[in-house]
Amino acid sequence: MYIADYHTHSHASPDGHASISEMAAAAVAAGLTELCITDHAECNGFFERGDLPDDVLYFYQARVDEEFTEARERFGDQIKLLYGVEIAQGHEAPAVYADLIDRHYDFVINSLHNLRGETDFYYMKEYHSAEHCRSLLRRYIEELYETAALDGFDVLGHIGYPLRYMRYQAGFDVSLDVYQAELTDIFRLLVSKGRGIELNVSGLRDGGHVTFPTLKELKLYRACGGEIVTIGSDAHYPRHVGVGIIQGQAMLREAGFRFVTAYEQRVPRFITL
Repeated sequence: MYIADYHTHSHASPDGHASISEMAAAAVAAGLTELCITDHAECNGFFERGDLPDDVLYFYQARVDEEFTEARERFGDQIKLLYGVEIAQGHEAPAVYADLIDRHYDFVINSLHNLRGETDFYYMKEYHSAEHCRSLLRRYIEELYETAALDGFDVLGHIGYPLRYMRYQAGFDVSLDVYQAELTDIFRLLVSKGRGIELNVSGLRDGGHVTFPTLKELKLYRACGGEIVTIGSDAHYPRHVGVGIIQGQAMLREAGFRFVTAYEQRVPRFITL
């Protein structure tokens, strides 16, 4: 079976916890065919900087370059390693986005982690009510369209990201169900530009049962003519590398997809499910 994990973070991300070689070793142990490292590049700067140097505001490229070379030398004969990036909030800082997108990668995820004037949904923590969550989700959908309209990326990342914290941690009964028309517009925009989406399976860890997007949204994307889908664990620890990828492939088949997508030098490759 061809197993490719296309969303992982090393300690070149503020919230990562392992070297690229450690992540690669975990991927080999898990039987993966491909591993793509996609460390954070936040266009509006990192809210929680972790151990990043003071001069690293957007992307710790020096560490990624050094460690990726080392990992490929150590594990390149055992697994296909790809150099990716997760760029976020490009709509907030177009000049920074243009600089970041114009570098050499195999693969680019385009994500939305926070709204204008707000912190990352992860750090927000205080969700006061379902009404408060719905007002934030409305803004999220509006800014997600802006994010999807940017040029130069490959897939739109973890659609429904705020629900990790509003619904599955804070427990409020909110979803994207009322935004099917808006999501249709986003999906049609992506299809028209030859771009895809990510199936983020981080919510399948530790007995979880949710993905971003859900099966319902996957089917909507497929109905809009979508074909490009990568699957990513969003692993920040070696133990999470590859978790949920096989289940994600089964979801794609259920949603009507025949292929999962992989990349090299920004060129998509379609792997039969």
